[in-house]
Amino acid sequence: MILPISKVLNHGKVRYRVNFGKRLNGGGHYRRKYFKSIREAQKYIKEVLGQQNDAGVQFLNLFPGKRLELINLYRLIESKGISLETAQDIFSRIESTKDGAEQLSGEGLKVAAAVKEFLNNRRAFNLEKETIREYQSQLGRFAEKFGDQELAAIQKAELQAWIEAMAVGERTKRNYVTTLRTFFGYWVDEEVILKNPADRVPKPKIKRKRPEILTLEQISPFIELICREEPKLVAPMAFSLFGGIRTKEVFKLLWSDVDLVKGLITVPEQAAKGNRERSFKISKQLRAWLEFCPNRTGQVNKFKSLDEYWEVRKKCYRKAGIEKLPRNAFRKCFASFDWSIDGDTKRLSAQLGNSPEVAQRFYIAAVDESEGRKFKQIVPVQKEGSNCLGNDQPKKQ
Repeated sequence: MILPISKVLNHGKVRYRVNFGKRLNGGGHYRRKYFKSIREAQKYIKEVLGQQNDAGVQFLNLFPGKRLELINLYRLIESKGISLETAQDIFSRIESTKDGAEQLSGEGLKVAAAVKEFLNNRRAFNLEKETIREYQSQLGRFAEKFGDQELAAIQKAELQAWIEAMAVGERTKRNYVTTLRTFFGYWVDEEVILKNPADRVPKPKIKRKRPEILTLEQISPFIELICREEPKLVAPMAFSLFGGIRTKEVFKLLWSDVDLVKGLITVPEQAAKGNRERSFKISKQLRAWLEFCPNRTGQVNKFKSLDEYWEVRKKCYRKAGIEKLPRNAFRKCFASFDWSIDGDTKRLSAQLGNSPEVAQRFYIAAVDESEGRKFKQIVPVQKEGSNCLGNDQPKKQ
């Protein structure tokens, strides 16, 4: 028998999925389970098939009348749209004498308990701390509103009304819809509820703005201030502003992923968004910045957390006279100035880790070629009495 195992990406992690069809599952529904290793998946299949064989022997040992009774009972349960496993679980919980025992049927599970169980499940998959934190924040707010309601009773209309009433931006509302779809989808997969009420909640449309970038006049003093006051920012800044690498990818990048001899940077699977490894050539400008960086060992990032990085970066751009840094400013600056020189979207998008369409729509702003060439000339110069751009520093009073 061919083992029903598939290697898939589940929430950004490589997992091994076991698919049991209606016959193998015995509940009239398809069933999926995810495992961290293929050995765990194979062990699970062996256990299930062993149980199935044992059950078959027990069934044949029953008197014909009992067999017919079981078949009729199964048909009744199937007509209600639930699996044998769920029916057994419901019966066990009804029979339980423990105080406060909740049924895990769709009719008994409260939203607050469902949120708690979902979060525990997400933590078991070792998701990124920021992802868990977003789930906690959004579902925590959801539980505050609907916590005492039964999970199966939640309707599409009340979810939509709740999201529309939020005093947040359209992008944040879209994120809430995505989270709710994932949350309710989990309980559909677990066969606790039959339908996902969030599937039909529309995502708010976002008015797409032209990519916003920093001007050359803003970039130079910003970098000078970083070099002078926050040297830990130099490496993350260089990889993003002059290499187009995502901040979260930089935080997982090691200096061993940088080959200055061959002139290549590899963003490995465990660091790349979507686990899609990519490599690209190091430009002369990026090489100059990488060679300028001190302590090129271990992790590229030397900050304790992303929050610390954001806070230090914010302090620097505010001090440099920039009121607000545009979203993904470093990557957009790199993409825009780089593309202005040769217009090679295919090469650029491969380096960014996006499709050409996404790069063109979200990252490339209209920049004159002359500005692009000036941007390429921004390199560090190490000499006494000068900052990292080689410009004379103001004399101390």
